[in-house]
Amino acid sequence: MRRITALTALWLCSIIFGIADTAFIKVPSTTFTGYIVQKEFAGEQLQGINADMGGKWLDKDGRWTPSSDNAIHAEKAVQKFLNRSTTELHLAFPEIVAHPEKFAPGAIEGCKKQLAGINLHYGQYGIQFAGIKVHGRRKILCNFFYLPDPIYVDPSARFVVVNDGGYYFWHIEYDVSMDTCSNIQINGGE
Repeated sequence: MRRITALTALWLCSIIFGIADTAFIKVPSTTFTGYIVQKEFAGEQLQGINADMGGKWLDKDGRWTPSSDNAIHAEKAVQKFLNRSTTELHLAFPEIVAHPEKFAPGAIEGCKKQLAGINLHYGQYGIQFAGIKVHGRRKILCNFFYLPDPIYVDPSARFVVVNDGGYYFWHIEYDVSMDTCSNIQINGGE
């Protein structure tokens, strides 16, 4: 009876906290460390990020499992996006560039600094790829985390969510059909 109770408690915790009982799918790449978050594990784990973004983007049936090819294409698109955004800041931060008066003084310089930090450390990030649906479009949320830092979470089995940390922890959306990136979100702080 105790064994059944313990197993039931463990099962409930895995549902409540989104803990995968199997590892995420490792992306076969020699250029980055990446994991695909399967659809069945993405729900609870993405709710915090969806809430941080105003709950605006995750459709009700808003999860799917990307393929390894999807993940590899997403990572390449992110690199291109970052390279272009360095000289065309409006791609990454359209609202801040269009209306700087609505933001704190120095916001544009802060954005440039964050992008420079991301580009400087780009080869040192791990990436989690979670399939999401936004307004009916299939996208991949690419969740970046700095590998040299101890994150106290197994990124092969648990979605990495960190408050603060600046350019060491950030995420971006990749649109599969358009092969474009948007909605970069860099954590606060440095």
